[in-house]
Amino acid sequence: MLVWRTDLRGISNFSTALLVIDLIVIFSPKIPGLSYTGGLGMTGWIKIPGIGLTFQPVELAKLITIFFIATLGSQYNGRIDTVRDYVKLCGMLSIPFLAVVAMGDLGSGLVVLVSGAIVICMSGARREWVLSTLALLVGLVALVLALDSVFDSLLGHDVLIKQYQMNRLTVFIDPDNADSDDAYNLQQSLIAVGSGGFFGKGLGHATQSAGGFLPEFHTDFVFAFLSETFGFCGSFFLLCLYVLLIFSTIRVAFKCESLFLRLSCVGIVGMWAFQTFENIGMCIGMMPITGIPLPFISFGSSSMMIQLLTVGIVQSIWRHRSGAA
Repeated sequence: MLVWRTDLRGISNFSTALLVIDLIVIFSPKIPGLSYTGGLGMTGWIKIPGIGLTFQPVELAKLITIFFIATLGSQYNGRIDTVRDYVKLCGMLSIPFLAVVAMGDLGSGLVVLVSGAIVICMSGARREWVLSTLALLVGLVALVLALDSVFDSLLGHDVLIKQYQMNRLTVFIDPDNADSDDAYNLQQSLIAVGSGGFFGKGLGHATQSAGGFLPEFHTDFVFAFLSETFGFCGSFFLLCLYVLLIFSTIRVAFKCESLFLRLSCVGIVGMWAFQTFENIGMCIGMMPITGIPLPFISFGSSSMMIQLLTVGIVQSIWRHRSGAA
């Protein structure tokens, strides 16, 4: 409600400040007195002194990054004319992305990268530049994975990527033959989704979660829990709600005269769409297991607060859609 009443167009004048704030937020769990270890030993949390509330700063960093890239992209008035400007934008996006990855959160880093990349594309980047960037990223990932195997063999220990991280990224390819806890998680998720059938088992009758077989059914694998409970019909209804939300927000973006607000709106759409696609994809074995929450559904106060904040931002953009800035 508070954000809905606020005109956000003035943020477009503070790109440098946004970057500084973004990095401070990302690295805040390293600040003495703020660091806090979350559930199951998860790091990357802070505990606010005096009131004792805990918060996951990377959730806020996702939103700040969208604003930061939108401020830069809006300077080109819808058309990026030179490769130099395009590379500059990509370089700016890489700063918060690498900072999040350096904090050990690859999943959130991917959200930052994808949502920021969509903003850059909508800022007027040429198609051939974007395709070349995608090809380069694929090549870099393949090179890193190859070098990681070589270094691990030579030194006898994990160097670039930890073995458990590699397992989580690759287990979805062949979960039946993989021997790891992540394979178990995925197998139980697939059983839960399949056992829901067309109409589901009904509320309170989800045996996979009630029996303790489905891990983290309230966070990472919440879609598997919903599929078991409400079946294909319930899952399809949930997907329809996401489609309605995303296309309604796209409509808001296209009706907005301010390029900065339009790009910010598109970045929010990218964040919602990628998190939804990745979370549902990992529950049904189509995407790597990254621990990305399902927007508005996964348990977690930090994520929920930011998601509700983004709804307020979209409402604010609609309220102030007239008048360029």
